[in-house]
Amino acid sequence: MAGTADRVTPSVPARLAGRAAGGAFAAVARVRHARPVHPHGPVFAATADLPTVVPGIRALHGRRVPALLRLSRSFDLVSGMPDLLGVAVRLCDLHGPGEHQDLLVVSMLPPPLLVVPAPATSYAHAWYSSLLPYKAGGRAALVAARSRCGPAVREGDALEGAERAAAAGGLAFELALAGPWHGVLPLGRVTAGALLPEDEAAGLAF
Repeated sequence: MAGTADRVTPSVPARLAGRAAGGAFAAVARVRHARPVHPHGPVFAATADLPTVVPGIRALHGRRVPALLRLSRSFDLVSGMPDLLGVAVRLCDLHGPGEHQDLLVVSMLPPPLLVVPAPATSYAHAWYSSLLPYKAGGRAALVAARSRCGPAVREGDALEGAERAAAAGGLAFELALAGPWHGVLPLGRVTAGALLPEDEAAGLAF
């Protein structure tokens, strides 16, 4: 399941949502004089359980792999205010030694509006999706995630709550593929473990 530049032709609502999001990103960049999307946040060691058999994606068939999970606030302007919340998952060595698979998603409205970004205040927010499609088993599909976090995730701001949930063993997301050819197809679950030291996390690029 490798990322691709090929795009699924979006519907009219999806195109309008994309244009609105692009305008918001550009406006924030002008205010901050920096990249509009904040790439930094806590990184956790994690485990990904991938039991689903997906035709054409042999790397996912019935596996448990080590993973990394990074969370971030996209704009990071005012702590505690709604923001587009990011989830980055690295499935380590999925395609062989050193051949990782990175999945990047952001908070969205629930299906069937999974292409519309949705600001949220915590990772209790239910649905996340990639902004662009991936090529999965020879077909284009969005990568999606659904929060399965415990109640501690609501404590403090979004990133503080995530760290508290992880410490309580309750920071987890279900991974899925979403597309018109199969609806939402569950892939498995990624569960966070220990928080990585800041110096180690800072050296990671998803």
